[in-house]
Amino acid sequence: MDVERFLQSPRDVFVVDDATSSGDSIQTARRLVSEAALPHRVRYGSVYVNDVGLAMVDEHRELLTSPMAFEWNILHNAVLKDACLDMDGVLCFDPSREQDDDDERYRDFLANAQPLLKPSRKVKYIVTSRLEKWRNETEAWLKRNGVEFDELVMLDLPDLSTRRELRSRSAFKADVYRESNAAIFVESSLRQSVEIANLAKRDVLCVDTMQLISPGSLPTARPSSQFLDVNRVSPLRRAARAALPTPAKQVIRRIRNLR
Repeated sequence: MDVERFLQSPRDVFVVDDATSSGDSIQTARRLVSEAALPHRVRYGSVYVNDVGLAMVDEHRELLTSPMAFEWNILHNAVLKDACLDMDGVLCFDPSREQDDDDERYRDFLANAQPLLKPSRKVKYIVTSRLEKWRNETEAWLKRNGVEFDELVMLDLPDLSTRRELRSRSAFKADVYRESNAAIFVESSLRQSVEIANLAKRDVLCVDTMQLISPGSLPTARPSSQFLDVNRVSPLRRAARAALPTPAKQVIRRIRNLR
């Protein structure tokens, strides 16, 4: 094919962006096309736009409110400045059953946990059911792996056996989520995502399945979402059966002054 001849033949061209919020990508595309001085009839579109992006495209599929977050950029999105992130299963791999012994093997895991998903922006809250006594080791790992955050919230219980007896992980995370009024909670476990959503009465993103879990839902109630509009309450129909049971609220330390 004669590429130069092909490009010089007048054509109808549609330039598509996946999402347009600030409009930087669309503006760059417009500038490059203009500088190329091609004879084409060019229109610009985007699948998802906000109020700012709407004015920069000719066509769009859906108008969303800001902040917009998507499966492919949730850990690189500005929404992280107002988000809660779980740690084990999100920022690093979960410990094995053998490592989770609340002793030297666990200490070794804390120091050498394999990174999993790394946010490229500062996170408002890292919320973990790791025990408060492991704060120094956890903060050292976060610093060593370049994870920036405003606050690390940990479960203040005396030992692992107490945590297992109280079954308080989901209730603890839901407490922090509700009191912080964060825009979204990012959790790894599907079961905990459902429990947190039901307790906090707010949406939770489960990264294991990429489902946006809403209050009153079961794990299979919603297919994987293509986008996350964190300002919008998901219009889920309630599941026919009752939601999964949630553990009784047994958080020892109340979370204060998170706003």
